[in-house]
Amino acid sequence: ARIQGSYSYTGANNIEPTTVQTALNDEANLQGLAFGGGLSFANDAGFYIGLDYSWKYMGVLGSTNFFTFEITW
Repeated sequence: ARIQGSYSYTGANNIEPTTVQTALNDEANLQGLAFGGGLSFANDAGFYIGLDYSWKYMGVLGSTNFFTFEITW
């Protein structure tokens, strides 16, 4: 099991509105936070199964969930 987290200081866009006040100004301040975790299982026969989840706030897109499922044998 694992837990991970991050925060990007710089937002996803580099546009700096100087005179126009929009809701995008607030969204840019919230961007950067992300966290997630995962579980995995492997045995000696070469079977592996894993599940990862992460969440990231993506500005005007809002909260975004990411799922990854992996199985190998």
